Amino acid sequence: MTRAMVLVTVTLLWASAHSLAASPPLPCAEAQRVDSPCVGVLVPERQAAEALACIRADLPACVELAKLKAQDLEAELSAAKAHAEAERKRADRLSALLDEAVTPPPPRLAWWQSSEFAITITVVAAGALTAAIVLGVVR
Repeated sequence: MTRAMVLVTVTLLWASAHSLAASPPLPCAEAQRVDSPCVGVLVPERQAAEALACIRADLPACVELAKLKAQDLEAELSAAKAHAEAERKRADRLSALLDEAVTPPPPRLAWWQSSEFAITITVVAAGALTAAIVLGVVR
């Protein structure tokens, strides 16, 4: 009895598939749920025809949708890579600026080691030496 039902169901599915192939597919908003008390391939003819129509109507749309989604994801990935590269360059520039800002200035020399002090001492010494020579020659 079960083999006969399987044979009838398979025959009906095959006939439905050929009749659906000739006719335009039925639009389905969502996948059809098949409630059957039997386990296996046994389903009522109406539900089998609806499921077959959904498969035929949804499969090409799903393939196209998957291609579109793949293109969208590829574009998003390239945009994310470009954004990451720009952020990496910005972080490198910021790191260089921070390194420059954090680098301590050269140590200040003590007042007696500065060039201004040396020039002042030299001028005073030269003035004193000149005055001593002038005063020494005059006397």
